[in-house]
Amino acid sequence: MLGKKPNICLRVCWLLSPILILIIMVFVIIDFEPVRYSTYQYPEWGQGLGWVIAFASLIWIPVGVIHTLLTLKGSFYERLISSITPFGFDHDQKQTGVTKTEPLQDIPMAGKSPALQNEMLKNTSI
Repeated sequence: MLGKKPNICLRVCWLLSPILILIIMVFVIIDFEPVRYSTYQYPEWGQGLGWVIAFASLIWIPVGVIHTLLTLKGSFYERLISSITPFGFDHDQKQTGVTKTEPLQDIPMAGKSPALQNEMLKNTSI
């Protein structure tokens, strides 16, 4: 995205974060006990709502992994290796036909003052 390789810390976190979140999710489910406050036990619908709220943000990580593995081309091993590299989709660009978007500085009005942008818009016919 930026045209250079991310540093090692980001690459390690990129690989470890989904794995750690998956491990945490599994152990929370295994070690589940109904939620209590002193002697009061919350109703099942309240606990279910809590699970839905918790998983609403976490479910997208494995969904993203599955989508990436299904979208990339090649054998399963090639897709797996390509999915954990920062430029995995760049290597797959020729096969899928996906093109990069142009950088902001290549857009004629990027970085121009509002007055100059208005002047440029007046001179163009739509």
